[in-house]
Amino acid sequence: AFLDFYIGLTATVHPAQVSWLFFKYFVKLKKCEDDTKKGKMISGLKSKCEVLSKKASWRIRCSRQLRLRAVEKMSTMPNFVSLNFPPKYAEWIPKRSKSSNMSWTNQISRVKIATDVDVTQSGFGAPFNDLPERLPEMHWLAELLTNECFIICSKSSDIVVSQAIAQLKGMANDGFNSKSFGTKSKSLSMESKFSLSEADLMSYQSTAIHAITVAYELMLKLSATDSRYQNEDAKTRIAGLFVSSVLENSVSSVHWLSKMDSMHKVRSIWLLCVLYVIQEAPESLLRHQIRSFCMILPKSKEGRIHRFIKILKLCVTTFQFFITSGSTTHDFTTWLVQESFNTMSSGTILLVDESGDISSQTQSERKKMLQGILDLLLHLISTPLSSVTLLRSLGAASHTLDKFGALLFMDAVGDSLQHWARIIFSMMNSTSLSVRSMAVDFIVSLLGGVFNENGNIDEMCLIFLTVLPEVIGREIALYSVENQLNDSETIEKCLWPLRRALSDVEGTDPLDDDRVDSQLSPFVVHLCRSCQAIIDGVLIELRLQGNSCNVAGQIVKNYTGNEKNDSLPLSWVFDADEESLHEAANFFLAESAPMQRLRWLMTLKALHELKGQWVEAAETLILCARTMTEAIPHLKNSWRPSKFQLWYDVSRSPWLTTIGDGGKNKNCEVNEGKNKNCEVMEFAHGFLEPYNIASLLESSSNDGNRGQLDRPTLSNVCQIISTIGKESILKYDGENGMDALAYMKHENLLKDVMSIVDEHADSSFASNNGISVRSTVAQSALENAALRKMSASINEMVTKLAERMHLLAEEHGDKGSSRWLSWGTISREYDQYYVRVILQGKKPKRFVESTTIPTFLDWNTPYICRVPKSYVLKALNSSKIQHAKDNSVAEESLNDILEEEICNAFSEPYIMSLKGEIDHGVVKLSSCAIDDKAEAKADMMLFVVNVVYPKFASNWLRGKNQHSVQENQLNTESKKFWFKKKMNVHMRDEGLSHIVEMTVAKKFPCALSRQPTLITKEFILPGF
Repeated sequence: AFLDFYIGLTATVHPAQVSWLFFKYFVKLKKCEDDTKKGKMISGLKSKCEVLSKKASWRIRCSRQLRLRAVEKMSTMPNFVSLNFPPKYAEWIPKRSKSSNMSWTNQISRVKIATDVDVTQSGFGAPFNDLPERLPEMHWLAELLTNECFIICSKSSDIVVSQAIAQLKGMANDGFNSKSFGTKSKSLSMESKFSLSEADLMSYQSTAIHAITVAYELMLKLSATDSRYQNEDAKTRIAGLFVSSVLENSVSSVHWLSKMDSMHKVRSIWLLCVLYVIQEAPESLLRHQIRSFCMILPKSKEGRIHRFIKILKLCVTTFQFFITSGSTTHDFTTWLVQESFNTMSSGTILLVDESGDISSQTQSERKKMLQGILDLLLHLISTPLSSVTLLRSLGAASHTLDKFGALLFMDAVGDSLQHWARIIFSMMNSTSLSVRSMAVDFIVSLLGGVFNENGNIDEMCLIFLTVLPEVIGREIALYSVENQLNDSETIEKCLWPLRRALSDVEGTDPLDDDRVDSQLSPFVVHLCRSCQAIIDGVLIELRLQGNSCNVAGQIVKNYTGNEKNDSLPLSWVFDADEESLHEAANFFLAESAPMQRLRWLMTLKALHELKGQWVEAAETLILCARTMTEAIPHLKNSWRPSKFQLWYDVSRSPWLTTIGDGGKNKNCEVNEGKNKNCEVMEFAHGFLEPYNIASLLESSSNDGNRGQLDRPTLSNVCQIISTIGKESILKYDGENGMDALAYMKHENLLKDVMSIVDEHADSSFASNNGISVRSTVAQSALENAALRKMSASINEMVTKLAERMHLLAEEHGDKGSSRWLSWGTISREYDQYYVRVILQGKKPKRFVESTTIPTFLDWNTPYICRVPKSYVLKALNSSKIQHAKDNSVAEESLNDILEEEICNAFSEPYIMSLKGEIDHGVVKLSSCAIDDKAEAKADMMLFVVNVVYPKFASNWLRGKNQHSVQENQLNTESKKFWFKKKMNVHMRDEGLSHIVEMTVAKKFPCALSRQPTLITKEFILPGF
């Protein structure tokens, strides 16, 4: 009846007088609660173990329930909205205007929200034309009632949370220090020091739920759904009633909200209130409130803006839990999550706008605030929702980068840059064009900003390309658990969006985009091509698993059994797999990323083994050993990635439990008790650090250090070098006659190792006599011992190779130096053979455009290829060679037959692959290019192959088939090749020869089995 009397006065008495009565009523009820606590504080001095009396608890509950009852009655008044005098808000004006002088016709308040004048005091002024201020102030009733609800809920919830934590820590009997939980109220801290019974805790929890429910249901929701105020302007004005109370109380209560369970009813409803005001309130009012948070209050340990950012983070975590798997309300919860994330993205943009240009903030404060914003955006973007939601989140990230600048962005993001790289690459592989375009725009802005500030992008590129294989593996696994992978072609197709996005980044023109400097363009092109090579490398690693590969539990066929030819399907023979792996490895430097470089070189070695190219495999291992040797002085500077916890931790990313719900795979061999995301990330982690590389370091990751992969120690590196050196000799032995090459390579490796050993010993001596740069002297001794052991191991290998070469020379006698090798002296399988390959004529689709692994052969470009041993043996064992031997054919004719058979054996898989590429037409094997003979037909494709010979000083101008035993051992490498071109009858009669000389980039043999010719010379020689 008393409340009804007060409510009845609102229709007859001036609102200012009614507001005074309402304030006094709530103050009187609140005083009952405060008097109870003060009395208990005095009695608490007598006995620390004394618990709250039932009478005191009863008075507190009654005080809060009476206030909540009053709120319920007052909030349902028909004229509730009109009593708050909600003003009309002007649109936000981005440009700041100077405050004009007050006059009779121009009356402004101390705070003018519409024009965003600088804030002088807390509170809001109303932009009315009759008076600068109005009594009672606008929003007085809404703020009074919502403040009461939030304060009651906050005090009750803080007690419950504090007592729950105390019980978990076993501190309930000894007392509880509430300061460690950030309690601000003295009365609340005294109340929290005592252990409450279970019934009291349930009562406090019930009061908290009641208070927040009243605030949400009877004030925010009831006013927002009132049929009288459903136009856009009215909705905005009503939401403005609650901005100050909701946001101010949320910022004050963040300490206990963060400790409460994410799906607790109090926390969920409270954050829904925050979401409502951010979504519906006037933009100018929100900007004013955020700007007031940026002000540093006296005696404040933490700025309120940081607490506001924490509130937004809590919203992200809480609303993710609404994503339910198999729920009947799945569509509604998905919509709710998308709307909440859209709202938080918009709120983040306002936050960046208003806080990014506060000049009063120190650099450390700006960095701390930016770290919170970036962490919030990382949570937003990592949650897979609709393209519109992701587009808004990426837009907020781009706006943050533009507002704060690339320098502060890189400083604030720190080691989390690798996580941003993961997210951006994932967005670049999105099927939505708008999301891909925004991701491309973000990475171009970041690259341009970093280059303008630092002058290079090396560190950034290192991080991006290190985590790229994990992103690729995860994208493939996500398609697998959704049952969208059938064979290797579908695996390649699921990465097409990423390839297209990288092409867009590569195609950024400095003339059209002022973010990209003209000097930056070559670095961007190199970055994007390396990314494409790494994508190829991941696909190659899947191919190396054999006929089928296991993708997150699903068995995917790489090729059919009928297509298999020499361990490779015909559709892959033209792939630039070797070149892609070599390019991926060359991007990483031994000084900063030795393990990343080693990883791709080991994959290249495995590819050569599959093709039977044993010398190339050995050369790749030598590169591995040299890489680890060069890395020894820089091991402490090598960068290692860490796990992205938002992709692993279900408690931080609840949506991870929904992965794999869209498809049920019949071929899946996943353990049913195992989460699908675990299978996805286990598969992806195998590409971040392959298990064969992790085994070299004796452990794959350090879980105690945020899942960061181990940095190799000196002992690990020495063991790796010794193991690789021994394996390389076995690979050289796979092809006969490679002892001299193996000896030369290992001798050079030994020289590098000995220089490193000497430098390390000198540095150890200097550190022990000066300022120590190592932890202990014992550590230094162990490192020196490991280096000496490694050098001794390599020295032993070199010695054995030298002995083997000496025995080989004795076997053939000293006369071998003056005797030319023939078919009867040493088998031709000891020789190295090279061929020149050219493709001409009609070009198939495979060579026109490809979104998968590109071809290693460019049209009309000659390539020099080393012939594997298997093809040489096939040619030597051919029927033509056997028939020629039986008929005692002349050696020169026998050599011509052998060259023809080698060309046939080498070109066979390529010819068969080309025939499968064209629907009609002819594929012809030839030893002459088109310019040497009649022009080819329009539907004819020429595969031109002819044997070429390395150009040594000893065999040049002497004859292609003349070489001695000694020359066979010493002439091991060459980057120049030659062959004799066919001539007309007239020139042959004159004794002239047409010689073609070709030069490649690297000396053969090397880690690549083929190289394009860089320089071609043709000249005529007499009597050759």
